[in-house]
Amino acid sequence: MPDAILSQGAGYGILIGFGALFALAMWWLSVQLARFRNEVQGSEMFMTAKHSVKTGLVASAVVSSWTIAATLLTSSTWCYQYGVSGAYFYGAGATVQIFIFAVAAIELKRRAPAAHTFLELARIRYGEKIDACDVVSKKSANLNPTFQGTAGHIVFIVYSTIYAIINCVNILVGGSAVFTALTGMSVIAGVWLLPVGVVIYTLTGGIKATILTDYSHTVIIYAMVLAGLFIVYTNSSLLGSPDIVYDRLRAAAKIAPVVGNEGGEYLTMASQDGVLLGVVFWCAVFGTTIDVQLFQKAITADPASTLPGYMIGGLSWFSIPFCLATTFGLAARAMQGMPEMHTITATDISQGLAMPYAAQALMGTGGAVFVLLM
Repeated sequence: MPDAILSQGAGYGILIGFGALFALAMWWLSVQLARFRNEVQGSEMFMTAKHSVKTGLVASAVVSSWTIAATLLTSSTWCYQYGVSGAYFYGAGATVQIFIFAVAAIELKRRAPAAHTFLELARIRYGEKIDACDVVSKKSANLNPTFQGTAGHIVFIVYSTIYAIINCVNILVGGSAVFTALTGMSVIAGVWLLPVGVVIYTLTGGIKATILTDYSHTVIIYAMVLAGLFIVYTNSSLLGSPDIVYDRLRAAAKIAPVVGNEGGEYLTMASQDGVLLGVVFWCAVFGTTIDVQLFQKAITADPASTLPGYMIGGLSWFSIPFCLATTFGLAARAMQGMPEMHTITATDISQGLAMPYAAQALMGTGGAVFVLLM
């Protein structure tokens, strides 16, 4: 691993400082909403935001929920390894599930408009409301209908918990790996400090504070995506134009051709491994059927805003991994061999560090801060 470009103090400062900033901002906003909009933090407001979230906030919540560490790191690494096909199939493989999830969200709003949690819905579906004819048929088969209902509820709890743990590990380990690579701070400290700010503002403002933070997060992400795009393709001293990136990628294909890509090129969609990864990813992301946080945000949505919110959110989200990957993933490959660019090892690839190292080479210290803020 190369020497860290920022100090450990900078890493701790960004983690603690921005966590505290968001926590204080959401606390202040919750106080103002309670004062001027009478949004008192009762259990209904805390859990469901009174089912009143409109289209724009629903869309930003979808984008922010889907933009985890893997969105930024894995998509760029796939593009670095497999070329533009890696970026496309990563984005396409996860966008389909957002659209399909919109159907589940609409059915949830239609069948259980007053639900507070997804698991509450599972308990009612599998545990409480059992038709008398079903009870007779189950008794005749020597089955206990109450046990079956409880078992169904427990299955959903177990799978949802496992999925949430895996998702949290993905976010925390991926985020802390970037902080460690760029600042040299402890991985363990990063894992523990990353969620502190989130916990505080969620405790103070409930699901509404989370959704408002999602909006802020989405604005920051898009601003940085656009900034990175223009830096790489217009005014970078190392690249600076699409023509230079194209020429260097053609040269890179001769030095390190991609196995399975037509002609070994990085600028082709004819990629066997890219398609295979896309299919695997497409199947894996169907785990969202038990993702509690996505269902919880669907519960908070105003019924009329659910469909447009998820459609707009899905289309908007695709641009983040695709644009980031085709910017920093391709830039990392194009700059391989330059003295300013670190040689990316197999370990770096496994940790998804193509994007941080590309940003560091292109923007120096500012690039490191750029990645940490994202």
